[in-house]
Amino acid sequence: MPDSDDEKRPVPKENLRILHGRPVWCREHGWMLVNAAHECFLKADGTRIPFYETENDLEVYLNAPAFAEGAVPETAPLKLSEIAEKEKIWVEPVSQDEDLREELRVWYWVRERYVENESGSRFYLEKYGVKWLGYGDILTNTGKN
Repeated sequence: MPDSDDEKRPVPKENLRILHGRPVWCREHGWMLVNAAHECFLKADGTRIPFYETENDLEVYLNAPAFAEGAVPETAPLKLSEIAEKEKIWVEPVSQDEDLREELRVWYWVRERYVENESGSRFYLEKYGVKWLGYGDILTNTGKN
């Protein structure tokens, strides 16, 4: 097993060719796949980032640093019929836009036709499972709800 200090160091650019097909993480772009054949990283949306970006020397890692990404729910999402029984739920947006997802993933109050957070952002119930998923007890073990 690799030393934990090694996992915290950026991958040397010279080693990227031997990581073809492996995921790597960088602060600017999040998770990407290494494409050694085209000397680039491939993002989830299909965008290609050259290994040797001229404007910005990217540092990539085999693992994301602690707290670089939000926690993923460990429980199953609520059924739509269960949402009406709740006063407040945790919402996980369904989106490829990581920044939008991070901004909108918070606790929402359950209303008659939608859920709403304290900033006034809403998700409508008819879009459940397509635009968002709800969770009832995602953080109850930590006392942060």
